[in-house]
Amino acid sequence: MNTLTKMKSLLLFITLICFNSLNAQLSKTVVCTEGGLATALGAEKTIITQLTVTGTLNSADFKTMKDDMLLLENLDISGVNVQYNKIPNSAFEQKQTLKTVVLPNSIIDIGTYAFYNCKNLTSINMPTELLKLERASFASCTQLQTVTLPSKLKTIEGSVFSECTSFEGIHVPASVTSIDVWSFSSTGGLITVDENNLNYASKDGVLFDKGFKTLIKCPVAV
Repeated sequence: MNTLTKMKSLLLFITLICFNSLNAQLSKTVVCTEGGLATALGAEKTIITQLTVTGTLNSADFKTMKDDMLLLENLDISGVNVQYNKIPNSAFEQKQTLKTVVLPNSIIDIGTYAFYNCKNLTSINMPTELLKLERASFASCTQLQTVTLPSKLKTIEGSVFSECTSFEGIHVPASVTSIDVWSFSSTGGLITVDENNLNYASKDGVLFDKGFKTLIKCPVAV
């Protein structure tokens, strides 16, 4: 092997190492106390792509995940106790790297703009204890195709799923008592309603009040 060939081989080897380093997925599992996530993550927080947390989280910890975890894609906080059992307002607002989220079932409220404009979010569970979706909590999540609304949900505020253009459809459970007229603004897919719901009904994918006297939402697909 001549010198030129050796140099080319060495250059290729170095290039492959650099490429793999840049595309590496860094996974981390931590136990957190309220306000202690930044310390638990240490200097690695800016390069972590997959994070699993147990313990307890407060608003300061959500701020760490949103502002300091620059490459965060996949988040599992299913084993966490969240302060006030609420995902804070603007918790992940415009977090463009975020792709998948697993929330704890103890959450009862998802705050205003919590996941607003997370354009690459493709998967998130709705907690079984969830009672309220606040204004624009998932608005402009354009890659989100489906969510399953839990059987205890009561309130869907304005623009919650506005501009979720990839939606394949959504089913409103019997428990829901309040849906804002802008909840599904420019949302894709059809809307169905549990036949036991006392306040709302649907026909051919269109959302009405229970008596079919008021049309509430005609989805983009209809």
